[in-house]
Amino acid sequence: MHPKVVTGRVAIYARYSSELQSEASIEDQARRAREAIKRAGGDPTRATVFADYAVSGASMARPGLESMMQAVEAGSIDVIITEDVSRLSRDMGDAAHIFKRLQFAGVPLVSLADGIDTSAKHAKLNFAVKSMLADMYL
Repeated sequence: MHPKVVTGRVAIYARYSSELQSEASIEDQARRAREAIKRAGGDPTRATVFADYAVSGASMARPGLESMMQAVEAGSIDVIITEDVSRLSRDMGDAAHIFKRLQFAGVPLVSLADGIDTSAKHAKLNFAVKSMLADMYL
């Protein structure tokens, strides 16, 4: 787990895609992220949750994602935790754009289910593969 999870300003991003899914999905994703923060030795109560309810990951027009990216660019976030890459985007091009924006801002992304920490050596390759798979299953 990235060290900034323990010492930094942590954002949790959660999303579910359709009205057929449960709003509890957001709470479940946030709970798993908080558990990961706690296991790493951080304070999960300090994490800020950004969420999008019943919004497709194929769209970038998501209020929660937009708010989180504005906070990233304002320097208010040190690290982002998400359940998996598909929560950020199910469009490979959009995912690459998000990746570049986070890299430019110096904000690592930790994707729990995918085992990705974008500050790691081969993260770009792993992120690209997971993004491609998410795109294929849209």
